[in-house]
Formats: sequence, structure tokens, C-alpha cells
Amino acid sequence: SFWLNSFLLPPNICREKFIEKCNKNKLDIRPGFYMLNQMPCFKNYLTISQNISLEISTRIICFPSFLSISESDVQQISKVANNALEVS
Repeated sequence: SFWLNSFLLPPNICREKFIEKCNKNKLDIRPGFYMLNQMPCFKNYLTISQNISLEISTRIICFPSFLSISESDVQQISKVANNALEVS
């Protein structure tokens, strides 16, 4: 299924710079989901230490996905993302 394709960036890659480089090459990459305890509507709820989850949430990205995505679309997405990784 091509519904949601996520990727965990290496620790040495700045997610914002990576997304910016992809967007400049017309690849609409977005940050992954934020942890619930970081959302304003949940700020007053008790949370426990979630260091690993927090670290992952700062590195995850979501690639474009849609029902009619083709193999050539996937190849182009991979090419742009790989190039952005090399220069990030």
C-alpha cells in the first residue's frame, strides 16, 4: 500500500533543511506526526519521560502518497530524497 510512507532521517540530518531541499525540487515532503503531549490541547495531561519517542518525532518525515502513484513517481521521489540526503 502507498497510503503513508514514512522515513526516519539519520540523526545527523536536519529535518527542516532536508524538507526545504526536497520542496525546492518540487517534492512535497512533510514532517511526521507530532507527539500528543506536544499539542496544545493535551498540554495539561500527565506524561512520562518519552525521550526516545520525542527524538524519533523530530526525525520522521512523510513522503508523498496517493492512490494512483506510479513506479516512475516512486523513482523520482527516491532520486530527489537521496540527493537531498547527500547535501544535508
